[in-house]
Amino acid sequence: MSKHIRTYQALRLVYVEYKKSRNKGEFEKKHRRELTLYNAAHKHLSNVQTDGKLPTLDKVNTELAELTNRKNTLYEKYKKEKKVLAEIDIIKRNVDTILGNVPVPNREHNKEI
Repeated sequence: MSKHIRTYQALRLVYVEYKKSRNKGEFEKKHRRELTLYNAAHKHLSNVQTDGKLPTLDKVNTELAELTNRKNTLYEKYKKEKKVLAEIDIIKRNVDTILGNVPVPNREHNKEI
């Protein structure tokens, strides 16, 4: 999304010039690439916007950093919980073996198959 915001901001002046130009066809021929990129960025941002305002690049970068931190925190929690689950699975298999229950196949063994 930050790529689209940068493109939109960089090419906004070209679009304003295009709107002001008297000979739009000639201007469009000279600046076709810029106008195409601007229109694509504008279309994407219009589809994403919820309040009708273009978010600032700083706001997007701040939100991205917050989400990245949250993702890393949750991933660390996930790894800890996965380790606890593996320990519980081992304990369960040990208890089943002691009680003479039919052993449950190892989860990791099933992954290899």
